[in-house]
Order: sequence, then structure tokens, then C-alpha cells
Amino acid sequence: MDSLFKGTRLLANLSEKAEYASQFGIIKGILWHQGENNANAERVIGYKSNTYKLFEKFRGIADNDTLLILVGKLGSFF
Repeated sequence: MDSLFKGTRLLANLSEKAEYASQFGIIKGILWHQGENNANAERVIGYKSNTYKLFEKFRGIADNDTLLILVGKLGSFF
């Protein structure tokens, strides 16, 4: 589940950044902004459960089972 984006393994990159940050403080939260990559009927199936799994991975990386995750929403421009 470690997606590759522009040559970077995303979860591995997050793990490295979290490990570095932990030398200087405590990760208290994550701000999550989802793009529109799965904004269609076929790709949205399983989105909720996959998102929860991803957030659990984030919490595991931060070593915090109750890590706050703030979810941003794209504006509606109709």
C-alpha cells in the first residue's frame, strides 16, 4: 500500500519524516486533504474502509493510537 508518486514512496517518506520529527517533539495531528482521484462511481467503492486503514497506518507510524486527523474538504463550486 506504499504508493509511488513522482519517484517517492509515500508511506516510507512519511515514516522517515515522522522519525526525524520525533527527535524534536511530538506529532500531535495530521491534516488530511483528499484529492479527487477517486471521485467516480467505480473508484469510490471501498474508499471509506481504505481511508480508515490508511489512518490506522498513520497512527502506527506516529506511534499514537489516538492521533488526531483533521479532514479537509474541497469546496463546492456549482
